[in-house]
Amino acid sequence: MNVLFKVKKRLCWEWHKWNDKIYRKMVTPPMVMTYEECVNFVLSHRASISRFGDGELGVIYGYTLGFQDKNEKLGTKLCQVLEMDAENLLICLPDTFQNLERYNKVEQDFWNAHHYFNRRKWLRFLKNGKRYGNTFLSRFYSMEFNKELSANRIILLKKLWNNRDIIFVEGKDTKMGVGNDLFDNARSIRRILCPSKDAFDKYDQILDKVLEMSRNGNDLFILALGPTATVMAADLCKAGVQALDMGHMDIEYEWFRMGATRKVPITGKFSNEAVILGLADRTVVGELKDKVYQEQIIIDLSE
Repeated sequence: MNVLFKVKKRLCWEWHKWNDKIYRKMVTPPMVMTYEECVNFVLSHRASISRFGDGELGVIYGYTLGFQDKNEKLGTKLCQVLEMDAENLLICLPDTFQNLERYNKVEQDFWNAHHYFNRRKWLRFLKNGKRYGNTFLSRFYSMEFNKELSANRIILLKKLWNNRDIIFVEGKDTKMGVGNDLFDNARSIRRILCPSKDAFDKYDQILDKVLEMSRNGNDLFILALGPTATVMAADLCKAGVQALDMGHMDIEYEWFRMGATRKVPITGKFSNEAVILGLADRTVVGELKDKVYQEQIIIDLSE
């Protein structure tokens, strides 16, 4: 039985692989901005960002993530955002529909396999001729084959919040910027803490609190809430508030600083990928205490 299962699985894999190979020749891949183009667009348009990756596509099609249970309403809202056209909202896609050689071998294998099964699912929502932002704006280190690119990308990235008043809307264990200098050029930092898992269950409450805080024209909201952030960035943009959906950014910076070659856990910070890869037995390993961090918390909706 086990052998038969493996044979069937292999046949399914090969069928999707060759079917995708044919399909790719029949369609035009989406236009995804480079890293630099994406940063420049946000700066010149004072744009908001909603990022879509394999996780968001999974939620649309009814799958459960490690930090977000299946939620039909969230899936519907993600569909709506993906199809939105707004001048100052940049919808971001994975830059993986072609030319994968710039990524490391693990990422090449993952994204090739992902598109074997999902390319048609993506393209049903996308518009020919539209330029999309780059989802990997916050993924500037771990995926890259050439790690030397990361230092320059971090310099570009920090322009987004230079001398801005940041309000993080993050999971209670995310702790963006705690223990590092990623946001040392911001004018100020405040935090709204949200649940690390199933944040969408409190979506309306979180959104209301964020809108209450959005009275300063210099405020920049940086969101790290998985697919919930993707939707919230769009809703905030419609309300005239600049919001950047930038999950994973802080963890990527931590890996960059330590020269990590694997997605290892970072002490006291949420890292679901370390669990997925078997490098940790829980999403938060160890404890990270910081007095300044505690003082930055203005609203706690995490419970």
